[in-house]
Amino acid sequence: MSDLNLTDLSPEELRQTLQRYHQELAIFQHIDQELNESLDLKPTLDKALTWARDLTGADSGSVGLLEEAGGMMVLRLLAYQGEAHEAERVVRADHPILAEVIKTVAVVHTNDVGAAEAIDGTAAASQLALPIRRQGKLIGMLTLEGKEKDLFQPADIRFAEKLADRAGVAIGNALLAEAIEVANHTRSEFISHVTHELRIPLTSIKGYADLMDRGLAGPLNDNQKNFVGVMRRNLERMATLLSDLSTINRLETSRDEVEQQTYALQSFLEERLDKFVDGFEAKEQSVTLDVTPEDAEIQLGKKFEEVIDNLVRNAHMYTGMGGEIGVSATVADDVVVFVVKDNGIGISEEEMPRIYESLYRGEHEVVRDSANTGWGLGLTVAKLRAESNGGTISCESARGSGSTFTVTVPYVPAEAEE
Repeated sequence: MSDLNLTDLSPEELRQTLQRYHQELAIFQHIDQELNESLDLKPTLDKALTWARDLTGADSGSVGLLEEAGGMMVLRLLAYQGEAHEAERVVRADHPILAEVIKTVAVVHTNDVGAAEAIDGTAAASQLALPIRRQGKLIGMLTLEGKEKDLFQPADIRFAEKLADRAGVAIGNALLAEAIEVANHTRSEFISHVTHELRIPLTSIKGYADLMDRGLAGPLNDNQKNFVGVMRRNLERMATLLSDLSTINRLETSRDEVEQQTYALQSFLEERLDKFVDGFEAKEQSVTLDVTPEDAEIQLGKKFEEVIDNLVRNAHMYTGMGGEIGVSATVADDVVVFVVKDNGIGISEEEMPRIYESLYRGEHEVVRDSANTGWGLGLTVAKLRAESNGGTISCESARGSGSTFTVTVPYVPAEAEE
């Protein structure tokens, strides 16, 4: 309505104009919802073209996106409707109609279009070429054709222009989602390749370090034994890093099968704590375990232990000398609730929203002491693994008051196993 002077209209014309405006607004609200309900590019292009044809009465049409090919810009037509067309058509930037749209970034309305002027290569009585913009930049073109001359009236053209602008937003979102998907796939493949390649030399180095530690390469003095000990501890940290990266990569790309296994809950948690008994003793930490009921047997994903292992490891690392750690599991109704609690350094309110981010590590000096703490992947693994088992993870904490992590997963009794 911005191009209309309402003061020049009669009361009846004003009423009709406002009615038309409200109808148009309602239609575009519906169009916006439909165009943005999917981030898939092809359905978005098809929907935009369908709406354009329906609203203007066009007999056929196409939607294309601009791209660079062979050192020049071309329009690649990705959606067709109407008469049969070739599967895909590429229009060079020197095509008269496309060149005009690129130059003016404005609508080009043409009658009696021959095959050479037609964007889709098919002659038409009327052709309407509409620029598709995203953030002010030309990204493509919507073209409509009709079998009647002067098919597209000024009101139709204005309507189609607004539709093309809305389509530009939806198409831009779809292109962004597509780029993100490609980037995530590339990242996933890179992580998979790197973790695989690094494991080979890591295993070799660890093997030689073990041989040296056992004296099979000759006797070691005290300093040499200390050096080998440092090597082995850092090799273990590196192995944990690679394992965590690989696990996160599989879980984020849904390539990790959640195969179920029956666990006796009491012994399952005892085994988890046994892994850290040397560390508990070194820091004189007291550890309690409470399982209700004690004889509970449940089904969990085969790698669910990674959830508890990472939570217990964190509790141990970030709880000081003589600290207290409590681990419990309760089977109630249709859920199993695991709790890992400590009275360690805790997590600040500012840090809480980021604790599950990969490679995020808090600002506390204990956390920043990388020689004795992790890589900032443990909680990421715990969260993803809990969710892959249909569960949730939450945390209550405050700086200086310890942390309580709660994991809730569906209760699947052992007898349900086939």
